[in-house]
Amino acid sequence: MEIFPGYRITSPYGMRLDPITGVPSFHTGIDMVKFHRAPIFAFAAGEVVHAREGVTGSGFGGFGNVVAVKDERGALQCYAHLDSISVKVGQKIAEGLEIGKQGMTGRVTGSHLHYEVRKTSSPSYGFGTHTDPYQYLLELGEEEYKVTAEDAKKIIPFLSAAYEATNSKEARAEFNRLANEVRKVAGLPPE
Repeated sequence: MEIFPGYRITSPYGMRLDPITGVPSFHTGIDMVKFHRAPIFAFAAGEVVHAREGVTGSGFGGFGNVVAVKDERGALQCYAHLDSISVKVGQKIAEGLEIGKQGMTGRVTGSHLHYEVRKTSSPSYGFGTHTDPYQYLLELGEEEYKVTAEDAKKIIPFLSAAYEATNSKEARAEFNRLANEVRKVAGLPPE
């Protein structure tokens, strides 16, 4: 699963030399590049809680134009240094919706997207509660596709009906394999 398709990562999450001061510091997000003014799409769904220039003391000082989206877990997905903003505070957005254009506003050395995930949205928009954005999105994606025992009980009858409807040994073997895989993922014993 590719988390950041179409982007080139220029600075990962973690320790680095600050590109402006040259001093070692902790980078609280991931810097990535498409091209100047490229459309930036939301990596996860949620509600827009901030969509303007970050000011000193707000939790977004130095980040230029920022869109912050509170996701279903209550974490804040932050898109910083945008050239322009395409969404409004209070707007519910889906994954993949354009939220703005890549830019170079705020404290930067060039056009890029600084993407940061904060575990909470308050106070100060969760400043200081950052987590690895790549790992966070991986976990969020895994949650979306988790099959529960209740889901399995709904899926298995369809697989069983398909099994009974075919005379092909290969197809029957595949339906049986899929049913056992669903049972396994849901924590149910195989048949």
